[in-house]
Amino acid sequence: MGTFTFDISNPFPSGYTGPHGGPGEDGHASGRWYETAGNDLGANPGTRVHAVFDGRVSKVDRTHIGSTTGPAYGAGIFVRASGPGLNPSAGDGIGCYYTHLTLGSGITEGAMITRGQVMGEIVAVSDIPSHLHFAIGVRTNENYVGVNIYETLKATANTSDVTTLTVSGGGGVSGGSATTPDEHEPLVLPEN
Repeated sequence: MGTFTFDISNPFPSGYTGPHGGPGEDGHASGRWYETAGNDLGANPGTRVHAVFDGRVSKVDRTHIGSTTGPAYGAGIFVRASGPGLNPSAGDGIGCYYTHLTLGSGITEGAMITRGQVMGEIVAVSDIPSHLHFAIGVRTNENYVGVNIYETLKATANTSDVTTLTVSGGGGVSGGSATTPDEHEPLVLPEN
């Protein structure tokens, strides 16, 4: 199991309106790693969502673009982190997932992105408060474990602060105010 140290920024340097639930809460109690490790971060429709770290877009899910009801709506974007000690093509590393947004310019499978780049804008559907669903996970031999960074995301919202995280292959985290939910099991997700 590897240990990875990398810098993150908040997806909302501005426009964050409040929390809507973190890993293991509400609709995040079961499912794939990017569902159970999800952080729902409130923002008004049209608010820009920024890349949390440098990386490569590994998958763009367009299935729910244009949906008018939830819970699945907007684009789903998977990104594998790049940088010192992080190879997006390797079986071990860091990945993340963004959903409930439009696709920003140049956000296509295989595209390299930089921290702070616009990923898209928040979309809204009826009966659900507008928000970004964001998850981060550590990848070991192509298996992911979700990592809980909800407190860090809330604390750094509406700032341009950079937080350094150290994440282990088992999902342990140090840096910022991150904690690890122990209920998350690794899942094989070859599409990311």
